[in-house]
Amino acid sequence: MTSTLHDAAKRAEIIAALRDFADLIETDPTVPTPNDIDAWAHLHRSQGTQAERFAAVHDFAEAHGVAVTEDWKGERKTHKRFGLIELHVFGYADERPEDRIVTRADDPALSAA
Repeated sequence: MTSTLHDAAKRAEIIAALRDFADLIETDPTVPTPNDIDAWAHLHRSQGTQAERFAAVHDFAEAHGVAVTEDWKGERKTHKRFGLIELHVFGYADERPEDRIVTRADDPALSAA
């Protein structure tokens, strides 16, 4: 993996921010209680190669026993809930597919129906 996918300084910054946020919720009664928290690890096109980004998504999924899915744009994603915090890991594809016309006759999603 490239260092942009596993940046130690950025990781330390996020850990410090999470601790500050936890302290804030614990000590400031004016902060409304969150229902839950969504956290995102977006692996952008500028971060390594597509293969490295997709491998990082799979590494996380395999380490935490969750599935990887591919969306309609060819991008890979997974998520894992840790109590009330859900971490989404999203690897962007290099290219986005072009929109295309799909007729009923050639739509692969209908051939299985």
